[in-house]
Amino acid sequence: MKLHERFSTLSPIYSGGLTNHLPMVITALRLLGVEDSKIEVISEEYVEHKNIVDLSNSGIDNDSFSDEYIRLTNFFLSEIKYKSVETVLTTMLNNNKYALNSGLFHGLIRIAYGYMENDDLLIAQALAYFELIKQDLKLEGIPVEDIYQSFEKLVGVRKELDVNDKSFGEKMEAVQKNKTIQENLFYPIDLVKHKEVAVEFFVKYFNKTEDFFILHVITGYHALHILSQFFDNEEEVFQNFFMQSQIVMLGNGHDNHEEYTEKRNFKELNKQTSTLRDAHDIKLFLSLCYFYERYEIEELKIAANLIFTT
Repeated sequence: MKLHERFSTLSPIYSGGLTNHLPMVITALRLLGVEDSKIEVISEEYVEHKNIVDLSNSGIDNDSFSDEYIRLTNFFLSEIKYKSVETVLTTMLNNNKYALNSGLFHGLIRIAYGYMENDDLLIAQALAYFELIKQDLKLEGIPVEDIYQSFEKLVGVRKELDVNDKSFGEKMEAVQKNKTIQENLFYPIDLVKHKEVAVEFFVKYFNKTEDFFILHVITGYHALHILSQFFDNEEEVFQNFFMQSQIVMLGNGHDNHEEYTEKRNFKELNKQTSTLRDAHDIKLFLSLCYFYERYEIEELKIAANLIFTT
């Protein structure tokens, strides 16, 4: 039995709404070359540690979220069977192109991982989860040449907000509703032609801050790359994603960490992948590998080394 099949009946959430990352962890470790036996151990540890509910357990009363998740999974499975994966993804993603940041990009990420596995059930489950958490956020902005200067202006505005004692969700809401920030959102000129510009931007700020939420921007941008072929207006989607990412990146106010400069190569680091246990670290490493294969940006090496030193 494939590992994905063994864990396919688990809830997509745990602890009241946190994302179950196991489907992505299994795929990421597989793509990074980790042996199935080690992936199985890591998966078992994850399920036990997070206490994730098995929705097939007849002794457990499912809540409305779980019932709807099961219903939607079956619906999308039927849609995929009678139409095609490509048709269903094209329709779903274009109809929800302003909601890609929902759940800190987790819905988008899970769809991309299902697609990477070429597994109808994983895709259907990902679409069901996305349908349940989606929330549109359409933003307006201007194209700029110097994205770093433009962003530092927003960082300055963020530091003036009195929200440091608030939850991250409340911080994000305050950032999103701030008129000055709204009026100064931006995106790089010719972003689709130069997608690597955003990669370097996101990773530089992650290395600078080691911010947990900027990590999600990077893994979300990886997912957007994987699924970009399904969008009718790729330029608009990438621009809105970039502006959504600014809101997320401003959430924690940008405390700088001591600069880290070690650059062990990816091949050397990948030998240690099976030692990783944090789901976010595993997914981030896969995203960094993916981007480095395409763009060879040195900042990606620094970010990868950070994973194995923290």
